[in-house]
Amino acid sequence: MFNKSVQDWVRSQAIRLMQPLLNSPITPNSITVTGLVFTLFVALLAGAGYLFAAGVVLALTSVTDIADGALARARNECTDYGAFFDSLLDRIGEAVIGVGIIVYYVNHGHALEGSLLTYLSVCGALMVSYARARAEGLGLDCSVGFMARPERIVVMCAGFLLFPVFGLWILSASLWVLLVTTFFTTGQRLYHVYRVTHPKEEATRKPKLLRRRRIAS
Repeated sequence: MFNKSVQDWVRSQAIRLMQPLLNSPITPNSITVTGLVFTLFVALLAGAGYLFAAGVVLALTSVTDIADGALARARNECTDYGAFFDSLLDRIGEAVIGVGIIVYYVNHGHALEGSLLTYLSVCGALMVSYARARAEGLGLDCSVGFMARPERIVVMCAGFLLFPVFGLWILSASLWVLLVTTFFTTGQRLYHVYRVTHPKEEATRKPKLLRRRRIAS
């Protein structure tokens, strides 16, 4: 959803903001761990019914998502382990938030439908991330798709922050959006990898000829 120019601009601004921390003892991995702790707090707030507060903390948590990578780039310390560690903790965080939402639904009499909706939306988010990780493990770029992690955070924050105004339906609506778009994005990445790994089929496929029709004058 966010195009590459927007992402590049955000990264450049984040690197600039990380300059004061270049000589500090703070490490990118410690920022990543801090983000996971905040995510656990989001889950606790959601489960306890404080959804607006959960949205505020989740929005703050998204800062750590940007800051850890920005600090690593600013220090020129980008490592394979750091990327792996960050990605793993991000997936744990998304699953934990899902648990918090399920607890909320169970406590408010929507155990079956709410739990199923949340579970499927989390599965969709994990499939999007796994599709990219598996493709990159094969040496393929797979950053395509509609609903990546930044977009998922925006949708989830909207569901939490707008809850006091619109009630439970806005939370369910945000989960439906995540459910549909993450499965769609998984399909986009599946098709992208297929095209990349089957270039000969794409090249030899003959274009369909259109029959000319006479237009009455």
